[in-house]
Amino acid sequence: MLFMECSLVMLAAQGLLMWAAPLRAWFQQVLIAGIAVFGAGLLLLAGAGSLAAAVAAVGLIAVGSGLVLPLIGYLATLEIRARPGAALGALTAAGGLGQALGAVSGGLLYGYAGPGMFTATAFAVALGAWLGSRTCAPRWMSY
Repeated sequence: MLFMECSLVMLAAQGLLMWAAPLRAWFQQVLIAGIAVFGAGLLLLAGAGSLAAAVAAVGLIAVGSGLVLPLIGYLATLEIRARPGAALGALTAAGGLGQALGAVSGGLLYGYAGPGMFTATAFAVALGAWLGSRTCAPRWMSY
């Protein structure tokens, strides 16, 4: 049920990006919001004591991922203007590898550290969102 929810919510978030032209004007804000929502989902998952809390946490994680991943793909095509297909292919390959390694390492860490690993990961994601915010925004986020 959680995998189905994750897929449907990610699909909805990505559909919002595809058809909501005004969101393109707020690229940086949507990217930072996606990262922050992802981190909030991880934090909620760390304390999830019921199925309802787990469903809410997975929903937030899926919204964050559904927003961030396509925006990163967009950035990749801008950075490699001459060969955007190659950039998207490399990004897809790296994303697949990252998801596989993330699932394995996340499962191992959960087995070793328990739900506290979600809290630590949420902290790392929050740090990334802060570093990407307007006060610390790198040059590439001005697209």
